[in-house]
Parts: sequence; C-alpha cells; structure tokens
Amino acid sequence: MYRGFRIAVAVPAHNEGRLIARTLAAVPGYVDDIVVVDDASSDDTMQEIRRAAALDPRVHAIEHQSNRGVGAAIVSAFETSLALGSDIVAVMDGDGQMHPDDMEGLIAPIASGRADMVKGLRFDGWRPRGRMPLARWAGNLLLSQATRAASGWRSALDSQSGYVALSGSGLARLPLGRLYARYGFPNDLFLRAGEAGLRVECVPVRAVYGAEVSGIRPHLAVPVIGWLLFRGWIRRLSSRRRRAEAPGTRRSIEADES
Repeated sequence: MYRGFRIAVAVPAHNEGRLIARTLAAVPGYVDDIVVVDDASSDDTMQEIRRAAALDPRVHAIEHQSNRGVGAAIVSAFETSLALGSDIVAVMDGDGQMHPDDMEGLIAPIASGRADMVKGLRFDGWRPRGRMPLARWAGNLLLSQATRAASGWRSALDSQSGYVALSGSGLARLPLGRLYARYGFPNDLFLRAGEAGLRVECVPVRAVYGAEVSGIRPHLAVPVIGWLLFRGWIRRLSSRRRRAEAPGTRRSIEADES
C-alpha cells in the first residue's frame, strides 16, 4: 500500500528471459500486485516469471498464446489490475529500463488527488536525464514534438517514455479495447487520455539504457506513430468543432488546455 492506496505494476514482457527476474525483484515493497504479461515469448521468459511468482506472492503471471504487441500486453495487465481492485497502476517494462526509485514520483501526484495520469519525462530541456543512445535521443525529441502538436499539449513531453502511472478511475474512463496494440501505444495512450479529460502531469525520471535489446524497427514504427498522431489530431479537431456547435455545454479538461 502507498498512503492507503492499493498499487499495481503492469509489466509487459517479450523475450526478456535475461532481465525479467531482475526487473521484478527491484519492484518497490509498497507495491501490492505485480501483473506480468508474457506476450508469447520464444525464450524462457514465462519460466522466469513463474519462478518469480513462486518467490513473491505479489506476482501474477499472465501468458498470451500469440504475440499481440506490447500495447496489448499492457492493456491485459491494466484489466487484471482493475479486477484486483488497484487504485493506481504503474507500467514498468520487463527489460529494466524504468528505474524503480522513480516510481514514487509517478504515483504521488495521483495519490494526492492532483492527477489522473502521470508520465515520466527523461529530458531536462533537450538533454536526457542519464545516458541515451543518439538515435533514441533524436527520435524521442522529434516524436515528442509531433505528439505535442497533435494533442495540443503545451508543456514539456517525452512521448516515447513508457514509464506511466494511472488512477484506477482514470483507466476506467479510457477505451482500453481501442488502444493501439503495438509500438506507438504510449502516443495513443497520451492522446486518448487528453480526449477522456484526464488530468495529466509529467514528472522527471531517469533515462536507463544498458543490457536491453530493442525490438523497435524505426522504418516500421515511425510511419505507424505518424498515422496515430494524425488520427488523434483529427479527433481533437472534431471534438472542438462539436463543442463549438453546442454552446452552453461544459468544456472538459483536455490536453490542449494543460
């Protein structure tokens, strides 16, 4: 428990047999449930998750029989976390890229009632907070600017950061079944949060790179993310037009009003 709130951690994992045990062992003690989803790994990821579950009763092991994508794995963990009665759910990737000491900074604004969703920000201006490969640095900054433009978000943003926490009530307001299932999930989640009127905040977290092996293929991922952003931009314009045509209705809090 954290300040009386039940905390869950959603952990998507695909071929993370080398790193998943270390990732799960580092989850802070105030976390009540660790929901780990093996997205049809071809290595020993699921065996490692089961070993961890035998040692730590907080670990709930879920296995996808076919590869559905990192976003689908996170949604499965979200749904299970809500069924467990979680008040706050944070996402930690199975490859150890999220520093566990930064988690409290993500959940504290939600526990205080200030935010419905908190997203990690790995940049201080243009500089990463920690070591980050040059290609990742450039790609993250470019996609962050594009996501800000699509969403109307006016503050600093690290759109590709998957380190995020949401309140249970905030998750219940999102169309989980319609979130994009693969790479591009963080962008779609951010856009949908704004559309749902969630109060969103960004907090500093560390950039952690090291033993992980990225499965991202930029030539495939970037066009997909571009399409997601364009679609989100169109939805935002359509929503604003509908509000303008209905005078007297109360405006919801959106990302473009942040």
